[in-house]
Amino acid sequence: MALVIENNLNNKAGNAIIKFFNKHSDLSQLSPLPKNIETGRKFMDKMNISQLSYSKYCVLTHNSQDYFVHYRPIKNCIKNLLSNPDILKNLMFRYENSKIEDEKSYGEQNSRNWWKRAERSISNHANILSIILYSDATTTDTLGKSSLHPIYVSLGNIPTWRRNKEDAKQLLGYLPILSAKNETEKKSSEFKELARETFHNSIKFLLDPLFQGDGVDFNIDGKDIWFFPRISTIICDWPEACTFSLTYKSPNSNYPCHFCLVQREDLIDIRKDQVILRNHVNMKEYFDSNTSKLAGLEQVNNYFWSIPNLNIYAATVPDRMHHLDLGLFKYQIEFTMELLKKKKSLNKVNERIADIPRHSQLKVFKKGIQLSRLTASEYRDMMKIMVFVVDDLQIEDLSEVYVKWNEMYLLSRSEKFKESDLENFQIPYRLSNKKEVEKQIMENIRRRAIVSQNRVGKTKTPMAFVYTAKLFDFDLSESMIEQNKKDPNLDKKMIKGFEKFIDCLKVYLNILNIISAEGCRIKIYSSVTLKNGAILRTKNDFHHRPWFSNIAVNMNEEELSEYLSDKGICYAQTLLITEIRLPNKSPMHLALVQWYDFIEETPFVYGCPLLRLVEVYNFIEIEAIEDTIHVVPRFDKNNEYFNDVGGEEPETRATKRRRTEKGREEQYSEGENESTLARKKKEDRTLNYLVKIDKEVGDLRKEVSDIRKIMENSKMMKESDEMYDQTFINKIIGEIANKSISKKIYPNSKKLKEISAKFLANKYPELFENWSNKRWTFYFDMILQRKLVERHRSRRGALSTQIRKSIFSVFRSLPKINMKSTPSEIKAWKSLLIVKQCYEKLHSKLENDETTWCGKIINETWQDTSKVSKEQISFVVAICESFLNPNNEILKNDNKFLSKRLKRNLKKMETGREFDLKDSDSNEETESDSSTSDEDEDEDEGEVSRNEGEGSGERRSEERNEERRSEERERRSRERSEERNEEREGRRKRRSVGRSVERRSVERRSEERRSEREERNEWE
Repeated sequence: MALVIENNLNNKAGNAIIKFFNKHSDLSQLSPLPKNIETGRKFMDKMNISQLSYSKYCVLTHNSQDYFVHYRPIKNCIKNLLSNPDILKNLMFRYENSKIEDEKSYGEQNSRNWWKRAERSISNHANILSIILYSDATTTDTLGKSSLHPIYVSLGNIPTWRRNKEDAKQLLGYLPILSAKNETEKKSSEFKELARETFHNSIKFLLDPLFQGDGVDFNIDGKDIWFFPRISTIICDWPEACTFSLTYKSPNSNYPCHFCLVQREDLIDIRKDQVILRNHVNMKEYFDSNTSKLAGLEQVNNYFWSIPNLNIYAATVPDRMHHLDLGLFKYQIEFTMELLKKKKSLNKVNERIADIPRHSQLKVFKKGIQLSRLTASEYRDMMKIMVFVVDDLQIEDLSEVYVKWNEMYLLSRSEKFKESDLENFQIPYRLSNKKEVEKQIMENIRRRAIVSQNRVGKTKTPMAFVYTAKLFDFDLSESMIEQNKKDPNLDKKMIKGFEKFIDCLKVYLNILNIISAEGCRIKIYSSVTLKNGAILRTKNDFHHRPWFSNIAVNMNEEELSEYLSDKGICYAQTLLITEIRLPNKSPMHLALVQWYDFIEETPFVYGCPLLRLVEVYNFIEIEAIEDTIHVVPRFDKNNEYFNDVGGEEPETRATKRRRTEKGREEQYSEGENESTLARKKKEDRTLNYLVKIDKEVGDLRKEVSDIRKIMENSKMMKESDEMYDQTFINKIIGEIANKSISKKIYPNSKKLKEISAKFLANKYPELFENWSNKRWTFYFDMILQRKLVERHRSRRGALSTQIRKSIFSVFRSLPKINMKSTPSEIKAWKSLLIVKQCYEKLHSKLENDETTWCGKIINETWQDTSKVSKEQISFVVAICESFLNPNNEILKNDNKFLSKRLKRNLKKMETGREFDLKDSDSNEETESDSSTSDEDEDEDEGEVSRNEGEGSGERRSEERNEERRSEERERRSRERSEERNEEREGRRKRRSVGRSVERRSVERRSEERRSEREERNEWE
């Protein structure tokens, strides 16, 4: 019966199992099995287990129909939870004032202020029993015609990580769902009020046994412990929250939020000091004065008002599945699709989604986005890939939206009830005959509980090096390699593996000091199970698509300075999975891999490593593989890949474990007897123990050495701590931004890096002086660059705002204009005579003064102009000319346009020419002119614009053009030379990675052979 109950088998399947057993066993006359499944179920239903009993209670009679609450007594549910030994050992009883670095922290429920207040309200000899309820009406058939309303109970005394397991919650019962006799009754206010009264009466019936009397006693480990039950949390979706709090369910009501009293139109723009929270006091005032409608409240008495230490409006919280997976993220996807339709990019996105490579436990969306068919689990899979799908679609900040969503999702995740909770009673519904459904489901759950009480848990241990589907088996020779390579069914990756096979194997055997490969037998497989249970695959055709697993390899700490890595992890793609056997040698379990390398210019994008495949191939031991990873190609880019660090389920992602050395079990010939095998196994265990002790001693010695180095370099460590302190980083970023805004208004990354290096070396020589270029590049790219760019942009925006204020301050008669005005309003403003007059006299001198009007704006912008740079003055002129120009129909030009104007003005200042409006009135003053090439925008300061020098002679123009072409050729030649040097350096580092992996493998094998020889000599 355990087999039938646990696997949800119907009667027909169960009877077939009984028939098969009786036919093929020797116990047909004395069979321990029931005659049929129906008999077995009836036998289990007659088992007298009081804690698993269930009942029904008539809570209402309406339209000549009785409505029942099918339930298990709540005290029995709690007793079941408290009788679980695994739950008991983690149970929390008293309030804990948790702190992190002397600051109050909130984790489990017993660390929260609510628990502290509730504990103060009861006897010192009693404990708080935190009750958590979960309720959600759900459909139970595929047509959506049948519904049930289950309610679960759990305890906040159980830690969150443990409460997420299936046995840490109990099905309390099913609430009745009223049926109206027609549509008119269904829409009537009387029927809706009756439904809400019935709901609260049912809840009152279920919970009252906990709140009658002076607390409750539960027996734990043979001792009676006094508890005061308190409801801490009710997990539900928004309609359910409205039912618990008895607020209006319509989102169009004046106060649609069940949590606060904020009007609907104000919800989108609200300040914290404007929020009025709902509580029992103010809601009861509305109810008692019969003015509930004014607060969006039903005129029905709320049962939860009588529960101590409970604010029902704050206690109802959304469950993640409805709020995020099927709620906000679904809307975000729908909004993205509408945005893509406008850009005519929807087909492109669907193609990208279909091309996402396979990965374990990741849904493959072959037909793109089909919202009507997606489940909550599939929406979670969409979260993992959408940031890569929308990458580089020319839609501003769209990828960043999905990055921020994933960050928010991970922050918001907490251990709650899951989608499987609903499935657990949907399956019994389908097994029932659809008559008296609640009764049959309660019986089914009772049987499950009986089976689980007698189940003996077994831990499954994954077995490493379990090969499947042998593809090739041959003796090593070049002719066999060439013959296998010509197989028409092979994918190009496996063909590449065969091409590199001989050379890589020679390198590997040379490191092992194996001179001859004579008699070498090669077996190539399509998959193998790793030590952590993950499956490594090299399949040419897996459901019509190739699957060559990408892997993470953990490198030694002493080698990390030789190459770029992700916290000590390097990445590769598997081409071949092999087992290589040499005469009189242990089998070698190897994988032929092609290495990934970081793209050094941008090693991380969206928080993920950005990689490229390089022409470096090696054999590595399968034991050296840390895990399989999900690598996603960067669409519309050549040889660029993301390592999808979010490819695993957020709730189940395991912390990466350091690879440790293991003793290897030697292979023995078939002729050895059992006693010899037993003796050698004992020898191996002894050897493994000695290796382990030796490693621990080595680790201790290394640790002592590291401590000595730390003590010797304490000053350096102190400085390093300061450089990576967040407060210090924010401080220097602000200082650099103040410096850079005067040096370069629109700096490129190279210029910003140069300004930062000079400033920090001068301001903090004890920290940053004499840094190597490689070390500075890493610190700037990983620590400073992103925030510094944001801070510099903020400084530039503030300066622009100040300049516009100065314009209105100098031209007092100039009418004010809002920067967010419509194009028609802007056009009307710029057509005013006063605006044209201000523009025309911008570079004219004031009366009895040598200062121009523009100069006066500069003086208004800065009180001390002696410290103002030419760059900033040129920027002021560019803003003024753009802002007041009547021919320019916008108020705020984009950065490309202003950057170009700034360079022209700067050139005039350097050549001694006066500012005038000649260039500003040209056709280039329009918005379309801002779409200059990216090469023109971020060049160094000495570059001359192509359009500069209008009105000069043809000869002079030709000379300047020739100079620019010459400079451009030199620049490109210099860049190509730098790229070649970087590529050579990258190849050297990658070769170093391969050699490092091979060297470690060889050292480990050599150490094993040495230890084996010493051990055998001792035994001899």
